[in-house]
Amino acid sequence: KEYRGGDYLIWAEWVNRNQTVIREEWKDGPKIQYGSGDPATANWEKILEGLRAGGEFEDIERPGGMAMAQVKSMKRPGIVKLITFLDADDLQLINSLVRALNHLTGENKPRVTAANKSQAKTEWELWLKTH
Repeated sequence: KEYRGGDYLIWAEWVNRNQTVIREEWKDGPKIQYGSGDPATANWEKILEGLRAGGEFEDIERPGGMAMAQVKSMKRPGIVKLITFLDADDLQLINSLVRALNHLTGENKPRVTAANKSQAKTEWELWLKTH
């Protein structure tokens, strides 16, 4: 226990001694960028793969969180692009997209089945027109 406590004190003292240096170096440091911000140049295959993996959209360490951060950086054009993928044949992908769109927009659209697949895309296109 003493050893870990001693290490902690050494690092705590180092941080206290170097706080001004740390602050100055990071004050105007590079901003974290999660993607291009442009749907035309984005790697949609990777984004869709991340959204399909699911997980927590707020956790940037998870594939779904990283993909969500990329789409959020695109703002409305990213939402428009996600809606274009709703006509895919893969129901798992479509449901992942609907979950992502619900998260981005605050909507609560239901799970997509083979029976309501075309209706889901129509509803999201209507949402685009009204928002």
